[in-house]
Order: sequence, then structure tokens, then C-alpha cells
Amino acid sequence: MIENYLQQIIDTYIKGDIRDMANIRHIDKFNKLLYVLANQTGQLLNVLELANTTKIVRQTVEEYLFILQQTYIIKLINPFSGNIRSEFFKTPKIFFYDTGLLNMLSKKYLPENIEGSAFETAVFPDLIKNYGQQNINHWRTMDKKEIDFILSLKNEIIPFEVKINSNRMNYTPLKYFSQKYKPSRSLYKSCR
Repeated sequence: MIENYLQQIIDTYIKGDIRDMANIRHIDKFNKLLYVLANQTGQLLNVLELANTTKIVRQTVEEYLFILQQTYIIKLINPFSGNIRSEFFKTPKIFFYDTGLLNMLSKKYLPENIEGSAFETAVFPDLIKNYGQQNINHWRTMDKKEIDFILSLKNEIIPFEVKINSNRMNYTPLKYFSQKYKPSRSLYKSCR
């Protein structure tokens, strides 16, 4: 039942209304972009790779990303940096606002068990609701130490790691971040 409802939202709102509002001419390419984005949720966004994969000109991919952000389908979060100016020139991560839509776009069904990137995506809307989207970043070093979310609040910075299984938690990035930025606390969330 819920799968049918979500598929109707995809067909009428995402593939219909948004397409019409934005005057999208190549519907098949737009749909392919949605599929590729759904399979990259929680990952770094590479616009050039998206353009090559979908056979859409880079500028058009950027326009579609803008439209999808403005219609609350996806959100790009910028990397955290001690230098605010440099944050905006580094690679953002992509997240879907809704895991139901995400799963219907990527898998065509709702799985019984949530998977890693979908779990991270499921946590994301709660963070927006509780902390505001302008206060959420991600963090990654050149040597690929990364933390899923950095919450930038009034007087503190909180690293927040999300894992399906707490046994797979790697504390090295949190320790490294803590040494560099001295947060008062760190958070993590897991299912098991």
C-alpha cells in the first residue's frame, strides 16, 4: 500500500510536476539522474561523473540539482572546515529528504531492513528538524578520514557519526577531529 502511494508521489510530483515546472525536455535523462542520485545518497557529489553517467551536459545537471534542492527532494551539505570560505569550494554530500522516496527510486520497493547509506539518510531529516539545515556539514580529510555530520551550534561543534552496526564504528576520525577542533562532545547513532 505505502509503496503504491510513494510511487504515485514519484510519478505525479517528481516526474510530473517538477518536470513540467522546470520545463525538463529530456525526461528519460532526468529520470536516470534521479536513479543515480538515489544510489549515491550519503556520498560525495561529483557533478562531472553524474554528467558522464547520465549523458547530460554538466550545466544541465547543475540546474537539475538546483531544482531538486528547491523542491525538497535532495539536499547538498557542504564540508566543515575551520575556514568557512574553503567549505564552499569543496565537495558536498548529497542526501534525500525522504528514505521512502529514496528506496522507491533506487530499488523500486521498500526493503525490510535499512542499509548503511539509507540509515544515514534517515537520520538526516531529524538533524534538520532539530538543528536546522544551515548548521549541518560533513567532514572529510585528504587521507579519507571522515565523519558523517558536523553540527555547528551557537557555542559548540559536535561531530556525529552514524552506523548501522555499532561494532563497525571506527573511532579514529572522531579522535583526529577532536584533537584538531576540540569539541566538547561527540555523538553517534546506530541500530544495533
